[in-house]
Amino acid sequence: MMRSVQRAALDLFELHGFEPVAVEEVGRVSEVSPSTIYRHFKTKERLVLWDEADAAIESALKKHLGTCAPLEALRSSFLEAYSGLEPDEFLHLR
Repeated sequence: MMRSVQRAALDLFELHGFEPVAVEEVGRVSEVSPSTIYRHFKTKERLVLWDEADAAIESALKKHLGTCAPLEALRSSFLEAYSGLEPDEFLHLR
């Protein structure tokens, strides 16, 4: 569901620009209520920035920050979050 809402939002942003598109319009196009969109994405900006791996990256980052330098923690967190994905799972990215 989140990926389809994001795709609808990105299509609308591409056509009309970011500012003019309301979350209500994204909801209408994606057939999801604006309150559901806000519950999952929190902000309109997150419609652009959201990724399936966000939660895994955040969890890994919390774990790694206490054990190594910040840049290494970030690197390790991304590697950990994305290492389990198959190459075709990256194809959904535009």
